[in-house]
Amino acid sequence: VSRVALSGIGTGDVEGAMSGLAEAVDKGKGGGGAAMLLAVLEIKAKRAPRAVTIMEAYTQKSPRDPKGANLLGVARAAAGDLDGARQA
Repeated sequence: VSRVALSGIGTGDVEGAMSGLAEAVDKGKGGGGAAMLLAVLEIKAKRAPRAVTIMEAYTQKSPRDPKGANLLGVARAAAGDLDGARQA
């Protein structure tokens, strides 16, 4: 996870941190940590559908990561898709 993104979170610039994380995820950098942190921040910002999209992409790339599947379920539940949450 990028130091700039973590610094943004620490200083209260959450939107800036999210922008940096999104850039890292789009470039395939930051590993699963960047995608998962971005998804959590999206959920906290009441943008769960974005978190679902992020985690669906991540779990397709890393289908054996149980943390990714778990967070996908959390994101789907936050988006109101309880059946999808159970399936994740």
